[in-house]
Amino acid sequence: MGVGLSGPYADDFLLSLPAAQAITWLPLPVPLMAQGQLEMAVKQYRFGEPYCQQAEGSLAWSAAQLESPIGALQLGTVVSDFTCQESVVTLKGGQKTAQVSSEFNLSLQPDNRYQAQAWFKPEAEFPESLKEQLSWLPQPDGQGRYPFNQQGQL
Repeated sequence: MGVGLSGPYADDFLLSLPAAQAITWLPLPVPLMAQGQLEMAVKQYRFGEPYCQQAEGSLAWSAAQLESPIGALQLGTVVSDFTCQESVVTLKGGQKTAQVSSEFNLSLQPDNRYQAQAWFKPEAEFPESLKEQLSWLPQPDGQGRYPFNQQGQL
């Protein structure tokens, strides 16, 4: 970590945070609680307004669990890679357990516009209380995956 002619920089560092704390920062449309530990391993970071000139690393959510009023999902370990170029941040990852599998691709623009593309697929041990809720969603694709696409402004 240090400060160069072009601003702050950091190489090879790790940030760790309980998922329960991190979820409070997200504007979620439904009440969710999160369990587990988030760890961000940053290979390199170069500051640039508003986020970063350049950055790369990975984000892992271990012992991941989501809880809602209608049920809980064991997500196992969610692993993703992130990059930043000229303050365009991208995050791509996924997970798989006996309950559910998923993949996601997120991007955040310098003006705080975001785009999220994701899917999830119920697996053999998907909780019964949550299976009942699947009827409210659009039909899954031919591989049994429920897609989600969202964009907006933070």
